[in-house]
Amino acid sequence: MNKFTLSFNAKELELKYQENRYNFTIPVFKGISLISFIICVLRTILSFIFEEYLTLYIFLGLGILVLITTFVILYYKKSWIDNYLIFINHILMVYQYSVNTGYDAQEAYLFGQMMMTLHIVIMLISDFKCALLQLINNLIIKILIAEISNGNISLQTYLYTFFIAFMAIFVLQRTNKQYRQSFLFTITDNSQGSLIIIIRIQEMFIPLLLDNPFAYFTFDQNHLSFQVRLSNFSEFPQFNQYQQSQTNLKALLRKYVIFGTTLEDFIFNRVNTHNNKLLVNKILELNNQKKPNEKLIVKYSEFYITELMFMIVIDQKQQIILSQNQKINKLEKGIKVFIGGINKFLQAQLHLINKANYDRNSFYKMQTKLMYILTKFSISKDIALSSCDINSKISYFIKLYQKAYNIQIQYRHHHADHDFCIITMKQMLNQLLIKLMTFLSKHNEDQISIEIFSEQNFIDLIIYTKSIAALHVQLQKKTNFRKILKKIGPFDKLIVNQESIIIRLYKNMGHLEDMNPFELS
Repeated sequence: MNKFTLSFNAKELELKYQENRYNFTIPVFKGISLISFIICVLRTILSFIFEEYLTLYIFLGLGILVLITTFVILYYKKSWIDNYLIFINHILMVYQYSVNTGYDAQEAYLFGQMMMTLHIVIMLISDFKCALLQLINNLIIKILIAEISNGNISLQTYLYTFFIAFMAIFVLQRTNKQYRQSFLFTITDNSQGSLIIIIRIQEMFIPLLLDNPFAYFTFDQNHLSFQVRLSNFSEFPQFNQYQQSQTNLKALLRKYVIFGTTLEDFIFNRVNTHNNKLLVNKILELNNQKKPNEKLIVKYSEFYITELMFMIVIDQKQQIILSQNQKINKLEKGIKVFIGGINKFLQAQLHLINKANYDRNSFYKMQTKLMYILTKFSISKDIALSSCDINSKISYFIKLYQKAYNIQIQYRHHHADHDFCIITMKQMLNQLLIKLMTFLSKHNEDQISIEIFSEQNFIDLIIYTKSIAALHVQLQKKTNFRKILKKIGPFDKLIVNQESIIIRLYKNMGHLEDMNPFELS
């Protein structure tokens, strides 16, 4: 509906409204024509009696014109009815010029009221555009006649006249708009069905037919924004269930982009370029503005009934397929990276085998690298607790890495028993020690020493080296190392002082539930 003329944008709908309006316009039109014809006959007779022949010919011609026009409109051209009403109303406006100066003041006031009532009746049954034209011309004509006849109209009268005219325009606009809105709920067309029935069917069955999130909305020209007519966004977890559908729609339209512009701007451009005769259905692939790799598949529709309407349906099945495809692509990339890593590893092992003829350390390097690669690509995590001789374990790894990389590591322990056992996750402990020894072997230092100090609930693995800061930064940066440390120790951070780095581990993980929370930290 055009907000200025109130005409429906669809020509077929406008024609149906005009046909429907004739149902209540024509009875009033007949009454006005009858009264106009009687007035013309009476004035013609009176003019003949008083020998006012000019007036006689005017009213005789008007009477004949009213009779002929009424016959043509009723039986041939109903569409002329608004032009006829404009003509009649203008004749009544000009009639003010022939006001009898001999009228009593109250009689003249009563006559003016009757004429104004007749003007209003004609305007109310006219279409808004025609009524607006009559109101403006009525204002101009009456002011001109009053100025010509009297020429002494006060400013106050002008102000009242214009104020009441604007008020009348507002009333006419609201009344005609209400007429048209009421028409949308009453019109019935045997070929297309009732518009109101269509709307009710949409409201009842669209949510039942669509298991996907959808929004059915229009563009409000007055507020320059999209307004939701029907939506189920709040029923799905990907939307905020505590916000209105209007807010969720706005967030969706501004979050995703297509063809380099936001979805909101894309649909706004469609408002200006849409052909009302076309029905548009498309599948669009949208990208998240902040996360370009995140895509959204939507079914997008445009259609026109009484105004341009839009529908967005988020295709969850396609979304699942898209998500699975993305996971498959990531998996393929991961497999390629894994194969590349394995290829490099095998080449390195082959190189070590070739060197083994003249370098005995190569065999030990192969063993350390195999152990490291197994920990790096380990999938299953054995979390079972078992007893582990910590002295033997550490000594074994130190001797292995010393032979492989020609490094010197001193090892001391501060407890009475040589075979000192702890209860821990054995696989996790192996991974922790392998990663630690790998880091130490890369430092190429002559003076590295490791001590074990036993406390009541913990054992401290104390590492002495010249580059404490560098080793600390390197270990802290390794997320996997810290995760392992968090599982078999009280926290994932290393204890650092000026001389050493301390890795604290649980002595007996089987007693964790019995330990005081303050003791754990």
